Amino acid sequence: MPNDSSMNKSSIIEENELHSQTQAIITRLLQDSLETLSLEEHLEGALLLILSVPWMSLENKGSIHLYKEQSDDMILVAEQNLPETFREKCLRTPLKESLCYKTVLSREMLYSKHHDTKHNYIFEEMENHGHYCIPISLR
Repeated sequence: MPNDSSMNKSSIIEENELHSQTQAIITRLLQDSLETLSLEEHLEGALLLILSVPWMSLENKGSIHLYKEQSDDMILVAEQNLPETFREKCLRTPLKESLCYKTVLSREMLYSKHHDTKHNYIFEEMENHGHYCIPISLR
């Protein structure tokens, strides 16, 4: 039976590994930001990096949407392994119909654990999934 000391060492090692993974991702994101790429290419790369972190992603799929103030839409700019139906439906979404609406207004992160009343678009082959809506402002 493990004693408290070995359990404590194990949790410290795990925590250090998580910090090391996080630091490596942040370093890579900062290095990549120095590359001469379009915003969409930067976001595609960032999404791939985020999805590569074992504790950040249960599935290797996700997307990044940007708010276009001129049209008041959320635009799909980066995605990984999303079903075609989702890509078609969510390529351009009126802000007020998107899950990100509250995030844009409040400028606070929103987490939705599964299909709930916050989802406006639900289609037949949609699997249960969650969302992190994180506002990033250039102003």
